[in-house]
Amino acid sequence: MYNTNKFGFKVLACGISSPEAYNINRAYANNTAELMLGGLAEVSYQILKSQDAHSKKLIAFSRYEWVDLNYRMPELGIRDDALNQKYWILGLTYKPTVGVALKLDVVNRISGKLNRQLNTIPSQPEPRYLSDNWWVNMGLAYNF
Repeated sequence: MYNTNKFGFKVLACGISSPEAYNINRAYANNTAELMLGGLAEVSYQILKSQDAHSKKLIAFSRYEWVDLNYRMPELGIRDDALNQKYWILGLTYKPTVGVALKLDVVNRISGKLNRQLNTIPSQPEPRYLSDNWWVNMGLAYNF
């Protein structure tokens, strides 16, 4: 993370390794991955800012996130590309006072195709699956 007077930059990467995934899948048939990876990069710009810590702030941000929960599968595993997800987020955060934040963002969620082999209840109709979605989110946060 790096911040200047007006700009902010964040980069984060994460990996989860499960070396016993093959044995877990053989024992429980639950499709555990050997390796899961993800990361994000964010750029922000403070539109309203002053030196006073209690003043109002308005921050515009853009963030890209990637998560692949089936990055590497063991021999008995079945890859599900629906778990390879990408998120593009554009938003605003308004901080009227210290500890309070109002957020508004637009999110584009993209994933791979759903693996139909993983439908464990074949008698039920498959739900409609959209791999490219747009969402508008609003939130209120309070930090005490």
